[in-house]
Amino acid sequence: MIEDSQTEHRDAESGPSDLWDWLDAEEAPSGRELASPESVTAVMVVHNAREWLPRQLLSLARLDPRPGRILAVDNASTDESAERRAREADEGVLDAVVTLSKNEGFGAAVAAALGDGEPEWVWLLHDDSAPFPNTLAVLLDGASQEGSAIVVPKLLQPRRRNYPETLAEAGQSITRGGARVSFVEAGDVDQHQVEAEAVLGGSTAGMLVRGDVWRELGGLAAELPLHRDGVDLGWRAGEAGHVVTMWPRAALTHRQAGRTGERVSVPHVHPHEADRLAALRVAAARGEKPAGRAKLLTASAFRAFGFLLGKSASLSAAEMRAARTFAATPELTAALAARSPERVGDVASLLPHRWWSLQRSVDRAAASVTERYRDLVETDTDTSLDEMTGDDFAGAHKAGRKFSPVLALLLLLTVVGLIAGRSLFGAQGVAGGGLLPPPANLGDAWEAYLRPAVGVDGTNAPWLLVAAFFSIFTLGTPGWFAVGALLLVPALSGAAALLLLRRLGFRPGVATAGAGVWAGAVVLLGIVGAGDLSGMSLAVTLPMLVRSVHIMLQDEATGAERLRSPSAVALWLILASAAWPVILPLLTVAGIVWVLLNRNRWVDVSIGLGLPWLFMAPWVPTLVRWPARLLMGADPLAWPDFPPAGFALLAGRIVPSGIPPWINVVFFGI
Repeated sequence: MIEDSQTEHRDAESGPSDLWDWLDAEEAPSGRELASPESVTAVMVVHNAREWLPRQLLSLARLDPRPGRILAVDNASTDESAERRAREADEGVLDAVVTLSKNEGFGAAVAAALGDGEPEWVWLLHDDSAPFPNTLAVLLDGASQEGSAIVVPKLLQPRRRNYPETLAEAGQSITRGGARVSFVEAGDVDQHQVEAEAVLGGSTAGMLVRGDVWRELGGLAAELPLHRDGVDLGWRAGEAGHVVTMWPRAALTHRQAGRTGERVSVPHVHPHEADRLAALRVAAARGEKPAGRAKLLTASAFRAFGFLLGKSASLSAAEMRAARTFAATPELTAALAARSPERVGDVASLLPHRWWSLQRSVDRAAASVTERYRDLVETDTDTSLDEMTGDDFAGAHKAGRKFSPVLALLLLLTVVGLIAGRSLFGAQGVAGGGLLPPPANLGDAWEAYLRPAVGVDGTNAPWLLVAAFFSIFTLGTPGWFAVGALLLVPALSGAAALLLLRRLGFRPGVATAGAGVWAGAVVLLGIVGAGDLSGMSLAVTLPMLVRSVHIMLQDEATGAERLRSPSAVALWLILASAAWPVILPLLTVAGIVWVLLNRNRWVDVSIGLGLPWLFMAPWVPTLVRWPARLLMGADPLAWPDFPPAGFALLAGRIVPSGIPPWINVVFFGI
């Protein structure tokens, strides 16, 4: 008997629908009879599902109505799943169990279970996709109302106690580059806001397929053993003129164990690698050849670089492995393309628009910035009992607090910078003090870096490369980069100091005050007013460098993820050493000492120091010729004619800045 203690489930009469579902109910159109549940053969594929299989079997036992047959396929499990399935087969929950000696993938397992049978309807189930008691009845109702050959249910995330249902998926599409397109935001509360509509395809978890269409299309593609097989099947059905419908009144709870890595379907294969490989094959099977294949590989390279910079080294490595496997197996892509039927229907309207991926990236970046800002400015770290127990009114007393010291500081510094530099608006460049006249255009900026000093091999000073690179983001005008630095450095230095202090554990109020002192000192020391590029660069990069080193010291990640923190150290060390080169040899000595004390961190030190030395390598011949250049910052030739700060040095100013000395006295006095 299935043990109820293994899980909690709704009563048999309950489901994703509620008492008001009759408002949405429609009579089946005339001429379309509601298929009998007895005509349905359910196929559940099981692979190493010991942790969640009891819940799945309990869900199958509570189905009302029950399909004509429920077949289970053991896809070469190595845990105790087989014993559980055998026991449930004896008790009548399962009608038959098929055991495979080798894991051939989901589609091959379904084909092995069906054999030569020709069921009227095929209901595909994952071992982690628990249906509600009425799911099958609602799916058949949807097929009848829409005249659909394939019906895709709404998938819900596993429910937590005292929390509402949240969405996981409601149908799928795919971009021409292979990106997954979902029609809901995963994690959103399910408020029955999703409407029935035609879709390209969806997950095979709970997918209901008419038997004649299944046989016409040849079932699931063996070339897609783990992921995207439901999208491919729906795409082929749409091309053959059949209707694929997402029917949200039918729902399953889907654990998504394969995509999240909770279950390892293929040893030593990252979940993203399997998913991306399938996506590349689906996209390439219906793209232009051979240009489409080359575009997909190029897109994968950019995606891998993006993962490496902003997300995850492990995802970057998985992306490249998927691309390599895709490039090495063109015969499987060709076989998948050969499955496409003669195109009777048009599925173009079910594909996303050309700029969907860019739009999605911008949306995610904005959401990430919002979340980071919320974490940064959150001033109340206490957690109430109501919040821990899920009270809907928890935190209501905080709604009236709108003052944020962090936001006030950043706005103040930005306004101060804009007011102080109001005379620079519209200027094509600025010179004087520590600033030499900027190059006329982007080409001249790059030429200034690539042209070596007279009589010395290699390139010019590395800060010229940084200036040329960032000038790309000022519409190719180097002068605007200098103007932007003068206007924004106070705010950027304050933000950098704030991030460092929050990382070190200071409360928001204290961290904000410390960041304000740091930013104010940058201005009052005369660094901005004198146009000291090195000082302005260090004001921003030094706090970020210290912060990244602190993260690396506490990083306990393994595998490819371990490369992320030392890569951040390398980035900020490159920018800092470009402004003041002596930082690099000093930190190199510290890194060597650290490796001698802790041999396990040699990889971190190699990346954190090796990449900056690689960046500085073209300038090494100049350092060998003139070692004193290590101590000099950017544009050292601009400083000999700059008069000293005079008596203002006593008030805390290292160079003249045009600010009255009494302001320095008050600021540093306080």
